[in-house]
Amino acid sequence: MTSTLQTEEKFSRILLKLSGEALAQDNDDLVQEIMTIISEVLSPTATDEQFKQLAARISLTLAKRRMGLNYETLLFLATEVVELRKKYNTEVAIVIGGGNFWRGAKGAMSGMNRVRADYMGMLATVINSLAFKDTLQRLDQDTRVQSAIKMDEVCEPVIIDRAKRHLEKGRVVIFAAGTGHAYFTTDTTAILRAIEVDAQVVCAGKNDIEGLYTADPKLDPNATLIDETTHMFAIMNELGAFDTTAHSLAHDNGLPVIAYDLMGHGNLEKIILRQPVGTLLTAA
Repeated sequence: MTSTLQTEEKFSRILLKLSGEALAQDNDDLVQEIMTIISEVLSPTATDEQFKQLAARISLTLAKRRMGLNYETLLFLATEVVELRKKYNTEVAIVIGGGNFWRGAKGAMSGMNRVRADYMGMLATVINSLAFKDTLQRLDQDTRVQSAIKMDEVCEPVIIDRAKRHLEKGRVVIFAAGTGHAYFTTDTTAILRAIEVDAQVVCAGKNDIEGLYTADPKLDPNATLIDETTHMFAIMNELGAFDTTAHSLAHDNGLPVIAYDLMGHGNLEKIILRQPVGTLLTAA
């Protein structure tokens, strides 16, 4: 990553975007079992490279079906956040997707009413948000969940001024239920909430990938990591960081986004310190 954001000043307020799939249970054991079966029936002339490509395709297919919650992952990510709070007093807001339980767009593709399907997806984000809050609080990190859909028994409503006060007092704020409206993704929610709470950067955690690449590195050995690019370039070349609406909103408001390997220990700290990691997306 080039030095566009490199200064001596640390980021003091960030928004962390987590996909629901990042919190899901792994399918590694299942992949290994499938590959063992395939190896027994695969042609003897098959090369190691063909075998690796087949394994990658199976892994990608299963990744789309990752479900539930991986408690080790929750603990790892929560610990990363808590360490930032203790070492640098970083103010952290979070938006989590719900794809490990439900994806509204997928439900709509199967014939379900899109608005109803999207509301189901919003409820899935609440489940993830409460799970992450519980993990943080077991690490003695005071946390609040604010929901865009009113559910007073379990969440505060989204009130931006209150969210800012929570952040200033050292509390982590998790925004749940998306924007509260159908047709808007949690990617767009992350950008919107970051702008609303005056976050300096959005940290977009990716699953088992260092950032954005010129092609899918799991399928193309010639794919190279993109150190820095713009939101508009990401839109035009369909790089897959966020959806078009999210990138456009970030571009229009000059909000930088850093896509990085979520499970790389210390990566989030590097971002806070403005050290090179992952892919930096800027407005220009």
